[in-house]
Amino acid sequence: VKCNVLADAGTSALSTFVPSTVLRSGDSQQLQKMVKAETGMELGYGVCNRIVSEKKSDPNLVGIGQFSYLHSYMSKLRESDPAGSYDIVDTNNVFKCLYVAPSCCMSMWPKTRNVATVDGAHCSSIVGGILLSFCVKDSNNQVMILAFAFAEAENTESYNYFYEHLRRDFPGPLLIIADGDKGCAAGLRSWPAATLSRCLRHKLVNYHTAHPTHHVHSPPIRKHIYIAARTCSMFAWKMQLDTLKAMGEEGEALAKRMEEIRPSIHSFEFVQAGLSRFGETTNNNSEQFNAAVMVPRTQPVMTMIKSLLRWIFDRFFERRREAEAWVEKKKIFTPSAEALLTIKRDRARDYSVRLVDISATIVRAVAISSTTTFEYNVTMDQSGAMPCLNCPCGRLAEYYMPCVHVIAVFFKLEKCKGEQYRAWSLHEAKWYTDRAYLVTGYLDQYSAPTSHTQVTSLEEDGLVPWEIRAKPGRKRVQRFKSAPPEKHRKYECMSCGGGGHYSSTCRHPNRDKLVTLAESSKSKVAQTILYIDDE
Repeated sequence: VKCNVLADAGTSALSTFVPSTVLRSGDSQQLQKMVKAETGMELGYGVCNRIVSEKKSDPNLVGIGQFSYLHSYMSKLRESDPAGSYDIVDTNNVFKCLYVAPSCCMSMWPKTRNVATVDGAHCSSIVGGILLSFCVKDSNNQVMILAFAFAEAENTESYNYFYEHLRRDFPGPLLIIADGDKGCAAGLRSWPAATLSRCLRHKLVNYHTAHPTHHVHSPPIRKHIYIAARTCSMFAWKMQLDTLKAMGEEGEALAKRMEEIRPSIHSFEFVQAGLSRFGETTNNNSEQFNAAVMVPRTQPVMTMIKSLLRWIFDRFFERRREAEAWVEKKKIFTPSAEALLTIKRDRARDYSVRLVDISATIVRAVAISSTTTFEYNVTMDQSGAMPCLNCPCGRLAEYYMPCVHVIAVFFKLEKCKGEQYRAWSLHEAKWYTDRAYLVTGYLDQYSAPTSHTQVTSLEEDGLVPWEIRAKPGRKRVQRFKSAPPEKHRKYECMSCGGGGHYSSTCRHPNRDKLVTLAESSKSKVAQTILYIDDE
């Protein structure tokens, strides 16, 4: 009788003397032994299996209970990937934050562009929290995450912890694009090698919220705003602002706003230092990653880490296989770089070129646009170990790729005859393009092995999460859905075919139809109506 009562009580009675970790472990035999040792009663294996399955399937208990295995799980990750960076911080056995950067991502960083995006995304599990991500773009213009952190809130303390590990694992000067979070800007003060640039998209959204009558998202205005944000010289910046001011009152107001936010969205010093921004002005990389990991952000902490690592390793495997296929086909540029060069190639046909000085090593030319009177003095020098291009437009320093004016000179030189001009052919543009656009660079980025094994046999240490706060808003109650309403039969008038009445009350009867129904003896009502009508 005691066994049946205890079995009927289920987990509510067992939780008083059986640890919750045993109930969540899924080991029915261990539960059976512990109940017999504590109470002297022996439960059946089927009863224990039902109780364990019931407790193990509770998402709230699983989300809280996984924290007690987190220290052991992170140590197992360090053992399986010694070159990676895995860290966890707790205070008085209360979890604070963690940081994960696999070794394959750390080896990928020197081969990528020196532009990264940082953003935080809310996690919707029972404990909540924030997921901080450090993302870059590869040679094929695809998003790749290199490191992530999990903390309680998106504040200065969390960003300081995140930047401290990023500064150690990803050295070198870089440009970080982020939104307007205060903690993101405050944390970068201790990282002198990093330059912060605000996301232009967030700036425009904030401006549109404050001034809803100004159409900042109209195609002409938006085009000149983004061109102005990508300028690499003060001359080009002022020229774009003058164009905005000439577009009416809205353009003039936006030009004044652009002058105010220029220090936060520009990185003139970064470009002048010989580094490239690669045309990036927004933190869309991190936004795309947050959308891609929407499901892992709803999972418990250990399951979320496993899902994120699996996402990283799957991308490494797929893109490495993709790069090997491109190498076999003897492709030079990645598809995204080839598309960008094609756009520049089509625009270059609108320029006329006048050659000023030509030699085997140095070419000086002037590219003149057919729409504007501005001249671009292009210089190409091949006397050194590496070819050197120079154009006052600033796009060479911005993208590390031949600009439209240089490609126009390429077209002019291809028409010239002689062996000395063959080195300046457009087909040899790979010598003047950054390695980040080439297929070989794409293969090098994903060449690192993904050394990660399945983690088993974890030990419990009693770590607990932070204080779980009630979510804002009214508590949502999940009720049972009522039975669907029965589908009522739709009646139609046999005479006119309309609804809302019958043939006996029809005001516009169709006598031919009634005669047909009466002759076929299918409707006695039709016969009655015809009889009354005849009388």
